[in-house]
Amino acid sequence: MSRIMKELWQKPVLRIICVSLIAWTVFHAAGVLKNFSGTLLPDWLSADANSMGAIFKTFLALLSILIMLILPGRKLPDYGLCLPQRINYLKLAGITIAATIGGLLILAPLYMGILSHLFKVKMQGGFDMGGSFWIMIIGVWFWSSITEEIYNRGLLQTLLQGLEKYRFLSLSLTVWISALLFGAAHFSVFKISSSPFFVMFIVSNTTILGLIAARYREKTGSILPAIFAHILANIAGSLPSILMG
Repeated sequence: MSRIMKELWQKPVLRIICVSLIAWTVFHAAGVLKNFSGTLLPDWLSADANSMGAIFKTFLALLSILIMLILPGRKLPDYGLCLPQRINYLKLAGITIAATIGGLLILAPLYMGILSHLFKVKMQGGFDMGGSFWIMIIGVWFWSSITEEIYNRGLLQTLLQGLEKYRFLSLSLTVWISALLFGAAHFSVFKISSSPFFVMFIVSNTTILGLIAARYREKTGSILPAIFAHILANIAGSLPSILMG
């Protein structure tokens, strides 16, 4: 039976389907645990979207680490929870900031300007930072970056390893699927916005970030460069809100 399972695991399509199901299961299990914990917390805390979001991300990371520990054949460093090989952080920073700002300058006018106007879709909803700059720094810039990368580049991308021989535009299939799963997870933005073009703007930008983070996870064997890129992207992506706020 184990030999048959290993043979099936080597088939790219089946592996992608299995990892996608694992991604969905972990994501929704974290949501269930978040909702349950909300019933145990004081009303003022359970009613705070930012606090509950941080709790959700915490469960997402903890469940990912638990699966890493349970699955046989690998140790935590194999999931990228280790120091990276030699890396040029200045180059990574430049690529990340350029991609993030480029995405803002190109995709924001496209989705929230041209397409919204063309299809007469009003912008509704958006991210609520609770009026606190510290919530943005701790909750979005750092905690979200760390926990999401443990889930995406730690657990999911490691399970996708073995697809590197399949390449498109110089990037491996592992990198592409990791990035697409990361972007797809952000369809959850529909919970705070009814505008499909705002959601697509977020999904497109996070997919681009996912490509950068996944490439450096593959290149260095560590999720630390991915976390670094994620933090920089969150900072650069928050600049318009900071400047206009």
